[in-house]
Amino acid sequence: MQLRAEDVQERDGIPHLLITPEAGSVKTLEFREVPIHPALAERGLQDLVTEQGSGPLFYDASSTRSGHAHPAKIASGRISTWIRSLGIVPEDIQPSHAWRHRFRTLARDLRLDSRVIDDILGHAPSSSGERYGSVSLKIKAVTISAMPACPGGHDPLGVDLRRGDGREDGNDAAVRKPAST
Repeated sequence: MQLRAEDVQERDGIPHLLITPEAGSVKTLEFREVPIHPALAERGLQDLVTEQGSGPLFYDASSTRSGHAHPAKIASGRISTWIRSLGIVPEDIQPSHAWRHRFRTLARDLRLDSRVIDDILGHAPSSSGERYGSVSLKIKAVTISAMPACPGGHDPLGVDLRRGDGREDGNDAAVRKPAST
């Protein structure tokens, strides 16, 4: 939920997210670059970013709290409800955290390099030997691209970010922040 337009970047031709403490909570207090899966690019992530310009992508930072939860927490709750309604995460796992579990499971199934996966997830290397060297943005992009766009044949996103989720009821607020009024 803390993703800001300015955190969607490109370096060496590789579009990526810059996960940074300046944007919100990061366990390691260090930034990391996470390549954007081609499926998100195809769904119009860059168009959403361009439209936004700067600031949070999924909630209105100017909305007042007046004793209520932070707008990012409210948006996160809406997305969690939406994800649960799709039936693609177990009830005992928080939906946002479930993506990390699923990512790790798929990586194992695909026999992807564990050190690269740790770096993408922001986890420390599991041994002192793995601390040597670095993980390039290029190999992270290759690894992300090896992941299926929609695990298990589901389409958990089912959304073109340029238009909202296309639901007939018009309720796409769980996916994009509401337009400014």
